[in-house]
Amino acid sequence: MPDVHRDGAGPVIDTDDEALVALGQAAGHLLAARDEVEYSVRAARRHGATWRQIGDELGISKQAAQQRYGRHDLRAPCLTCASLPEASACAVCGDPGGDVG
Repeated sequence: MPDVHRDGAGPVIDTDDEALVALGQAAGHLLAARDEVEYSVRAARRHGATWRQIGDELGISKQAAQQRYGRHDLRAPCLTCASLPEASACAVCGDPGGDVG
């Protein structure tokens, strides 16, 4: 099967099976990119970035950024890490011991 990676104009697709493989790869990249953006929003908020700054970086309004990513506002406690022992790091927000300040 030919390589289905991007070659400037898009993936090389010669068959239905290759089209499905390319679709699966694209979906995987999209999910990974979404995860990276959400992680970056959490990190930016943790380090004091405003919703306006985050919105500017994403090319959206501050209101849209807050509506889309507000559940990651780390000025409120992370529900997952709030119950962890003080020395444990949260797998969700990465903060040690539930202190999300």
